[in-house]
Amino acid sequence: MTDKIECGGLIRREDLCLLEILGYDLKACGKFDILDLFGDAKIPISYLAVSNGADGLRNMSLCVPLEHLYQLRNLREGIQKGCAPQRLKTVENTMVLTIYGPHFYEKASIAGVVYGALRREEIYTHSINSSVNSISFVINADDCQRTIRCLKTRISWPE
Repeated sequence: MTDKIECGGLIRREDLCLLEILGYDLKACGKFDILDLFGDAKIPISYLAVSNGADGLRNMSLCVPLEHLYQLRNLREGIQKGCAPQRLKTVENTMVLTIYGPHFYEKASIAGVVYGALRREEIYTHSINSSVNSISFVINADDCQRTIRCLKTRISWPE
C-alpha cells in the first residue's frame, strides 16, 4: 500500500448551495461585477473558483450558505441581465471539503492524489481548486461520509 500523505487537517463547510455561472464574456459585462451583487446583498461566499472555457468565455462556481437560497434566486436575474451567461445552474445541499497543509508546496502531486482517489470512487466533484496550502472541492452533501472514507485511504490528518 502507498504511504499516506500527512496533512494538517480537514475543514467541512456544510449546508451550502452552489451557483455555477457558465459561459459569460467578461468584456460584455462591462462594469458589472457579479461578486458586488453578493456583497451588496450581504451574502457571504464560502467558495469561489473562476476559470476560462475552451471557447474563451468565463465560468464561475461559488457556494453560499443554504439560508441565502431565496436571495440567491433573486440575484440570478441580476446576473442574467448584467453578464448574459449561457447557463446559470443552482445546486442545493452541497458542501465544501478543504484539506490543508502544512507545506503543501513540498508535497508534489497531492492534488492529483486527491482528484484521482475521488474519481476512482466515482465521487462527483462539482468544482475543485488548489492553492499552495490547500485543496477545496464542492460535493453533494449526501456524499460526505463516503468522500471522507475515500480520502483517508490516501491522506492522513489529525482528528
